[in-house]
Amino acid sequence: NDAAPVEAPSIEDDVSRVQRYLGLADVYAHQLGKVEEAQRILRRALEYHPGEPKLIRRLADLLALNRASYPEAAKFYSLALQNDPFEQSILRMLGRIAGHLQVSDRAYGYYSALLALNPKDTEAANFVRHCRPEKPWVLNRQVRSASWTEYLKHPKHEGIMGEMIEVMRPALRQAQPGDLSRWGIQASERLSLIHPKLLSIRFLFDAFGLDTVDTYLWQDGGLSCRFEECTRPTLLVGGDLLAQCTDREKSFLLARMNYLYAKGYEICEKLDTRALAALFASFCALVGFDDVYGANAETEAWKALLEDHISAEAKESLRALAPIYAGAVDEEMLQDWRQGVLASADRAALLVSCDIDEALDTLFRYRNIRLGSMGREKVFANYGPAKELFRFALSEEYFTLRERLGWNLRPQY
Repeated sequence: NDAAPVEAPSIEDDVSRVQRYLGLADVYAHQLGKVEEAQRILRRALEYHPGEPKLIRRLADLLALNRASYPEAAKFYSLALQNDPFEQSILRMLGRIAGHLQVSDRAYGYYSALLALNPKDTEAANFVRHCRPEKPWVLNRQVRSASWTEYLKHPKHEGIMGEMIEVMRPALRQAQPGDLSRWGIQASERLSLIHPKLLSIRFLFDAFGLDTVDTYLWQDGGLSCRFEECTRPTLLVGGDLLAQCTDREKSFLLARMNYLYAKGYEICEKLDTRALAALFASFCALVGFDDVYGANAETEAWKALLEDHISAEAKESLRALAPIYAGAVDEEMLQDWRQGVLASADRAALLVSCDIDEALDTLFRYRNIRLGSMGREKVFANYGPAKELFRFALSEEYFTLRERLGWNLRPQY
């Protein structure tokens, strides 16, 4: 066969073609002053190279030159941000465009993300400082059900583990009765939900369906909060959380714990993956499945603690779930699920506090991780929970859900 071989286009060829399109667009836009023709060239290039970040960014920049095309520019900047959520110049442009279009909730979100990356950014600091006193969640709409939280689950949140927790939640709570004295709390330290430090975030308890909660000051709790099973669900609020945090920081930490408790997932905050595996193994052992991932001495202790509290109905449900768990779950799957649950809690908390800069700062303080003013991009990129929450804070899902709930910030200028 004398036919010349046909070579597939190489990556270098694609790179070269993209560069030619970019160069041609620059000539039309900046030398010939034909911006619309430059845009047409870039749109055509994107037909051949869909999703190409450089083409998307250049088109966004050209669209941003004309106020009439701001909405489309924002669309392309958002696409560019998906490729690099830590690019400060894109966040700045999105903040400016949203501000000009009087979409204040989005502008606040973008500028807050920019401030999280660069605390010394004056433009972002000025806009965010103007927005922070606003409390749109209190003024616009009260939500009295946790059903909204179903719309923000992290993808890793799904799994058989959630079904097992739902079945075992009553037994887990009955087997671990609350004890305030264990935490050094006196009856006199009970807090009313109209306490000056809680009144501004009273809505949080309604929004998670927790309107019958007793609340106590936990002087030695620092930034922590936790639920105890007393006569009624009892929330212990750390002394530093109550005294030192802003309303948005308090709303983030309390909403996070409210979400976990309302879903029955507070155990994910208390136990690491290994300890959680022992707990799930005990669920399986209660119905005769002993040889499963995670079984150890702790499993026997959990089984002994739970077996007097599990109902016949719960046992029947476990008999259907245990073989699925035993045949499918390993360390990686359980670790992913736990991380997904905690990420969902972070998302719910951000949705009501709405300030990613304060949220991340609070999350790092809560985890006892030092967060300086420099090199934050690298810190966020390398710490999974921060990276996940930062991405969510810039997503359409986040902005749309806040608007649907009536929690979006109204125009500020």
